[in-house]
Amino acid sequence: MKVQKLALAAGLSCLLLLGSSVSAKALMIAPAPLPQRLATAEFVVIGKVTSIEEKLVAAPRFPNDQEKGEYKVAIVKIEEGFGSAKKLTHIKVGFLPVPMGNPGVGPGPIIRPIRRYPSVQLEKDQEVCLFLQPHFNASFYIAQGPFDGIIKDKNNPSNFEKETAEIKRYAKLLADPKAGLQAKNADDRLVTASMLIAHYRTPQPSATEPKEVPIDAEQSKLILKTLAEANWDNQNPGPRMWQMNPQNLFLRLGLTEKDGWSIPKNEKQQQDYRLIPEAAREWLKKNADSYRVKRFVAEEKKAEK
Repeated sequence: MKVQKLALAAGLSCLLLLGSSVSAKALMIAPAPLPQRLATAEFVVIGKVTSIEEKLVAAPRFPNDQEKGEYKVAIVKIEEGFGSAKKLTHIKVGFLPVPMGNPGVGPGPIIRPIRRYPSVQLEKDQEVCLFLQPHFNASFYIAQGPFDGIIKDKNNPSNFEKETAEIKRYAKLLADPKAGLQAKNADDRLVTASMLIAHYRTPQPSATEPKEVPIDAEQSKLILKTLAEANWDNQNPGPRMWQMNPQNLFLRLGLTEKDGWSIPKNEKQQQDYRLIPEAAREWLKKNADSYRVKRFVAEEKKAEK
């Protein structure tokens, strides 16, 4: 019986992967909302690719990478930079080019491993918006995922203009978070809170385990107050903002029983996620003054004596 179940599971897996109704698009991961991409990047730039260096640069793709990758390096002229990139005029951006040729065999969609996606591909004269991190070993920056770059489509330039206009608005809120958290517009307050939560609660790549430290008490109180006053009835704000509903943001705080929080239980003493909104708002109202939102901080590795 156990063998039959395993065979059935394997057969279903094959059908899911190889069936004619499966498309490569179905395997794609939805991009994070623009505010979260902005908040988790160290450098955000809008500009134009002025050139691509001819020589490839060998650099590790991840810590302890023995084979290394060969990066192309693009020179991007910055028309507008945000945060740490505000005073820069040009920046070097490395990316791993997609191999030439079709790795698939036979007709039908190409099924690639879900865990690996190509990085942003850049070409000369492209107008781009890039969400960047410094490469941990090389002297250029990288867009870590396929959605960490927005490239102007000649056939649909208005979409690029729309998204960069949104980014500029979000960047303005993030530049003055106190004003954003106290804005008259409820959407602006929630977007600001979501960016701060994404910034604080997203660990950056590090050789050591990050630790959690409390943020400024006043800002923490404003974030929690914003979540408490948000519209919890709207748990589906749209496909581009699905991670930014109040419940998802609340759960990202990483609360535990030590903080007085656990998933509420129903009459049968079973965890019931439908009860979260009411219980979470009650927790927020009760703890906004005393609890401090925590941020991830990478501990510096001590030099060996």
